[in-house]
Amino acid sequence: MECGRCHLTTYIVCSVCRDAHEDVDHVLRSCASTASVWCSLIKFDRVSEFFGLSIKEWIVINLTKPDYFVSNEPSRDILFGALVWNFWKARNALAFNSLIEGIGSVCEQSRRLWEIALRALALH
Repeated sequence: MECGRCHLTTYIVCSVCRDAHEDVDHVLRSCASTASVWCSLIKFDRVSEFFGLSIKEWIVINLTKPDYFVSNEPSRDILFGALVWNFWKARNALAFNSLIEGIGSVCEQSRRLWEIALRALALH
């Protein structure tokens, strides 16, 4: 949407799902490709709240209360950060380099980043 606002493009729909305006919230949370990953991680009884919060509230809760939405994963805040970073990186690769990374690749990269962070924390 920012590229459209700056007249860099006229195509502002999501390049993955073609469903909505591609803004930050859509890329990180609402796009069908990212939503499916989040749904596999978050507690069933919190799905509506997870997707209903403003983007700012969503980020704050996931970083300050990491076990609020996600269960069964240690250091959930690190996993959240790794997923957000890799979703953003993959979408920018698609937008600027026309490289299409599968969602599995994003998940694998996030898991690896998360495991590296956990090992680093264990050393302290």
